[in-house]
Amino acid sequence: ITANDATNNFTSLNLSGGAVIVRDVDALTVSSLTSGANKTVTLVAGTTLTLPASAINTGTADLELRSQAGTLATTAALTGFNVMLEGNTGLTLAHNVTASNNASLLSAAGAINQTANTLVVGGLLETTSKAGTSLAQTTNQINSYAGTNSTSGNITVVTNDASFDVGVVTNSAAAGAISLTNRTVAGVTNINNVITANNGAVSIATDDVFIDTTTGSIVAGATGSVLLDTFTATRAINVGTTGTNFDVSAAELAKVNAQTLQIASAAHSGSVDVLEDVTLTDVNRLAIVNGAGSVTVDGHINLTQA
Repeated sequence: ITANDATNNFTSLNLSGGAVIVRDVDALTVSSLTSGANKTVTLVAGTTLTLPASAINTGTADLELRSQAGTLATTAALTGFNVMLEGNTGLTLAHNVTASNNASLLSAAGAINQTANTLVVGGLLETTSKAGTSLAQTTNQINSYAGTNSTSGNITVVTNDASFDVGVVTNSAAAGAISLTNRTVAGVTNINNVITANNGAVSIATDDVFIDTTTGSIVAGATGSVLLDTFTATRAINVGTTGTNFDVSAAELAKVNAQTLQIASAAHSGSVDVLEDVTLTDVNRLAIVNGAGSVTVDGHINLTQA
């Protein structure tokens, strides 16, 4: 089925075919949809797209569902190779969404909110929002992430991945926070590009962290803060070196720009050891917080911010 003219004006459709490509100039309700195995499904409404109550699974083909000037809310599980979901004024994920390759979630004039179930992205997840992005379900499996938020709200992403790659993440909202959590035991979060908050709080919770000292950095701003902590409370943190625990080298810490850098938290119960000299040129205050474990400082800590 191909009805790809942007001037189409349908009210409600029952669709059954191989590949399904339908565009509508304004609101579109798809009451039922049956597509062929491993065939593309594209549904685009000029305003609001209302989805059928049954699951949509395009297998190895792409899935694109767009409300170009309205909201989009899932009504059942969605599965595809590459998955694009757009709710211009608001996007709500209340059901399982699975992209075996990449996924794009768009809400240029609203917020992206996951309220239930699981988001699985085998490749790169990209998000664009105006009023915040919250993908905080504890069962999410996201391999890599990049996202922007423009005006208000926070960016929150939770995943379970042995090696979680982080690209460009920008929250331009004044004092807007960025929170990235990798729940996998012994999992590593790789900061491969620039994380930027507009004088907000940036929080990284993961059992190991790697900050690429050539392309990666964490910039919270002159009044912002950065928290580096383990997800597993008992896991050791070693500062100024590299190894097999939560290990962050002096060169990696030099890529942090914030008023305050905090290492560990009141919930942490493993040891925190500063093993080598560390010089922080873009941090005004360093806080090492440990709820129940020991803190040992064997190296010098130098704060040289002007």
